[in-house]
Amino acid sequence: MIECKAPALIEGMHIIETIAKSKEAVPFHILAANSSMSKASVIRLLKELSENGYIESGTRDGYSLGIKFLYILKDIADKLKPLEIISEKLQELSDSINSSVQFATYERTKPAITIIAKAECENSPVLVGQGTDIIAYSHRHALGKIIMAFAEDEEIEEILNKNRPCKKTPQTVMPGAQLDKILKQIKCDKVAFENQECISGIQRVAVPLFNAKGKIYGGLCASWFNHKFIKESSSKKAMLMMEMIRFITKIYFTGE
Repeated sequence: MIECKAPALIEGMHIIETIAKSKEAVPFHILAANSSMSKASVIRLLKELSENGYIESGTRDGYSLGIKFLYILKDIADKLKPLEIISEKLQELSDSINSSVQFATYERTKPAITIIAKAECENSPVLVGQGTDIIAYSHRHALGKIIMAFAEDEEIEEILNKNRPCKKTPQTVMPGAQLDKILKQIKCDKVAFENQECISGIQRVAVPLFNAKGKIYGGLCASWFNHKFIKESSSKKAMLMMEMIRFITKIYFTGE
């Protein structure tokens, strides 16, 4: 078991969590009973949290969230609002192109954000955890190819080394001269196609998302069932996805 080096901090978070989950003020005896600390320590902790505005104490009712914590929740809600809007728009896009649609961010040192609409073909995120964790796909997945096409050489090497490239289907393109050629073409066209390279019977197309500095920040990917690759159909999906990327860029990076 990992030794906790800041027990008071953890207990404080537990107290706030208990209060936040309750629809009513939480009495002291409940907070004390749920704590591993002594009643005297809980009293001191509640006093500190109250004085700093994280919780409020009523005379008899107990404790509720304080104004400072409510402001924190509002800030979080404001940051999540663009994602809610994007999620709604992705559902509309998914319906219009009759495909599963996935939006995912990519940052080397930060947790990724993934939103999936109509998860029939795409039921697991491509990007999870830290930005470099492109799970098991990278070179085989259209979205992985989009990321690698615009990433720095050291990032590409890092992604491939971390994900242990392997051949999943006969169509899988392995790292080497052929993949390098494909990535160069993707960088030129700003669109990546995938013909059953990851899963047999699944087609994908992906387009990139760039941040305000012009660096690759993620992408948008559509997936659908079809054993035959039809470029014209895939290209039409890509055009609509590019319109969605412009919309996402506008609200994600400018807040408009």
